[in-house]
Amino acid sequence: MLSSIVFTCALAAVASAQPSYVYKFDADTAAGIDGSIQVKYAGEDSSTATITASLDFSGVDQAKIAAFDGNCTEDVTSWKWHIHTKWSSSQSSDSYKQCSKAATDNHYDPLKACGSASEYISEPECKAKSKSYACSPSNYTTDPLTCEKGDLSGKFGALKGSKVSEEWTDEHYPLPSENKDTWSIVLHAVCGKESPRIACAVGTKGEDGGNAEQVDQSTPVQESPEEGGDCPPSFVYKFDAADAAGVDGSIQIQYAGENSSTATITAALDFSRVNQSDIVAFDQNCTMDTVTSWKWHIHTKWNSTKSSDSFKQCAKAATANHFDPLRACGPVSEYNAEPECEAKIKDYACNPENYAADPLKCEKGDLSGKFGAFKLGEDATVSNQWTDNNFPLPSENTESWSIVLHAVCGQESRIACAHRTEAEGEVDQVDQTPVQQSTVPPAGCAMTLKLFLFAFLCIALTAAQPAFVYRFDAATSGVEGTIRFQYAGEDSSVAIVSAALDFSRLNQNSIQKFDRLCVGPVAEFKWHIHVRWNSTQRSASLGQCSLVATGNHYDPLFACSPDSEHIALPQCKTKAAEYVCNPENYAKNPHACEKGDLSGKFGNLVVDEQQIATGKWLDKHFPLPSENRPNWSIVLHAVCDSHSTRVACAKEEIA
Repeated sequence: MLSSIVFTCALAAVASAQPSYVYKFDADTAAGIDGSIQVKYAGEDSSTATITASLDFSGVDQAKIAAFDGNCTEDVTSWKWHIHTKWSSSQSSDSYKQCSKAATDNHYDPLKACGSASEYISEPECKAKSKSYACSPSNYTTDPLTCEKGDLSGKFGALKGSKVSEEWTDEHYPLPSENKDTWSIVLHAVCGKESPRIACAVGTKGEDGGNAEQVDQSTPVQESPEEGGDCPPSFVYKFDAADAAGVDGSIQIQYAGENSSTATITAALDFSRVNQSDIVAFDQNCTMDTVTSWKWHIHTKWNSTKSSDSFKQCAKAATANHFDPLRACGPVSEYNAEPECEAKIKDYACNPENYAADPLKCEKGDLSGKFGAFKLGEDATVSNQWTDNNFPLPSENTESWSIVLHAVCGQESRIACAHRTEAEGEVDQVDQTPVQQSTVPPAGCAMTLKLFLFAFLCIALTAAQPAFVYRFDAATSGVEGTIRFQYAGEDSSVAIVSAALDFSRLNQNSIQKFDRLCVGPVAEFKWHIHVRWNSTQRSASLGQCSLVATGNHYDPLFACSPDSEHIALPQCKTKAAEYVCNPENYAKNPHACEKGDLSGKFGNLVVDEQQIATGKWLDKHFPLPSENRPNWSIVLHAVCDSHSTRVACAKEEIA
């Protein structure tokens, strides 16, 4: 049975197109450096890539470097590395002058982060920004816009040692479509304060789905365990019903690696033995008949002699306040007494949506802010799992940490708490699909790495992935084909949006009769999610796609274009004049766009010579599956010069 599952999963994995690129360094031409840097994407339209460096610097001649650059008088201690935008050599790798600015230009920097070697550094605006450029692995984790896309040593650290064999995963790597034949990676020798360009290699495309050479280590997160080696750190907060006011179970933290900020948080808690009368007796302001939700946070102190406790033993005197090293400054921040923090408290707005847009919105310890409060099921239990890419590092954890549970009952009383301990053996897993799949083996590491990888792949393939489809029929809409949404998981905002539409049967004369301003040939179409559907058919055209029939754009966060569902409200009407949604703005700030403005986020649907439009996009901020409604529609607007008109529409269906 296992072998058949493995075979099926392996086939599915191979069938999935994963573009790859390689930068090969030949010691004979690249100043003695031998090996490669390889980039393997998660998918055709994915910004997630695994970068693998396998390089041997033992053949580098220090004397030749000093002869090339007289300022490089100290030994080379490390190597900086960047994606550059030009290639002039006739060889696949080269050295010294052939890696100069004239030959390889500067760093790839499409979003103008503006380091001192940005491709846009000659522009006054960029030159001014370069003074405050501070790209480092920690800053990049906090805010990807801190770094140039091509500043690899800034994002991951310099390459150290005579032989380098490392691997990283980057969720914000340049898309496969951004890669150019002229791209190169340049290696800079760090010798004291100098870092001259010594070696370089041009990127070449590998075969999709082909096997890139892999570093002999495990999953593609920095410092993951080798097969049979040490396991990633994990911690557990155990609640004992006898001590913790009736709460029983655990909250577990499983890290992706020893120095990783990516962690899977698993909660498996039973609140059925909690006594409401005990809560009311402890806090008379807790007036609700039943507690239906619980807030939860990492606190910085532990005073009890037990591993879990309740009521007064969870008070501020006993467990202190929330872990908040970056001073996001909620009302219960560990720094809330400082004037600087006190001033920020009134603007604190940590919730899952704000946290996804900007991790600095939340205290690191505000777990209910980041993931939501625990909401009890009918059996008074909680069973859930989350992945956080910005969790406190393993090295930040201290033995005094606790997690405190607050009953939401008019007040937010501290009712139960548990002390942090290192997990031993296998971590208990919630029997459901996590919001985002963790790529971390269980803490016991009992299974072999290969078996784990196969198991993970199978889980990913069989996980619940909601899908919705909008079917256009040529007979009713003039357009044939579909637009589909495929989600990464049941509670995920990550979705693949794909379009495959044939416009060849759309009648241009009918469009002109319907809208006399639309006189030119139509070559592209705007497309949006609308909030209404009135037709009895699953697709329609022209008047059946009007404002009355399909409403305006889905816009729950009030981005407020002129066609927002909230445009009648004064506050939205005022914002509409400043609405600028395009793919570049959306990549920088997802709140710049209405959730339903698909052409703003991804671009218009452009037809080819056969009048067909196809495309596939990955959106990390798509409306949640639970937001989808049966009365949603997608409306296609014909773009004729600067004017656009509604010409076809289709209703949402579950795929």
